[in-house]
Amino acid sequence: MSNKTKTLSELDALCQAKGLTIESMLVRKPIDRNARGTDWKRSAYELSVTLTYQGRTLQTEYWMGHGNETYPFIPGIPASDTSSFAKGQRQARAIAPRPSAGDVLSSLIMDSQACNETFEDWCSELGENSDSITSQALYHACQRIGKKVHALLGADFATFQNAEH
Repeated sequence: MSNKTKTLSELDALCQAKGLTIESMLVRKPIDRNARGTDWKRSAYELSVTLTYQGRTLQTEYWMGHGNETYPFIPGIPASDTSSFAKGQRQARAIAPRPSAGDVLSSLIMDSQACNETFEDWCSELGENSDSITSQALYHACQRIGKKVHALLGADFATFQNAEH
């Protein structure tokens, strides 16, 4: 396992200070580590995440790429071994990533920006096609997420929104 210590972001420190907690559960490991483009979820970990703040909760799915996983020490296989056998052994024992409250909240807050923009402005800002039904569905999903995040954070929304992550 990695011995790296992660420095807390301003948002993670704020979550800790204000008592915003996270619980996450692995739903699915990556199916295809080489998936790309519109199939990207096949190469990612799917997690079910619950954020709790001041007695309110928000449950959501959250996806993390396999580049975030860690690997345990495997006796007999030095870390410098790059053979396909060693790689396969490491991937088989990979430890799923655990997002921080700041990781998830930052993503949700970015999605919630759709609540403050018209569809056309949102499309322009993100390079989406304003004639696309798919883009419109994504915009409405972001608006629903925004309502949930505002309900979770209440009057403290702006405080969390302004914290760097």
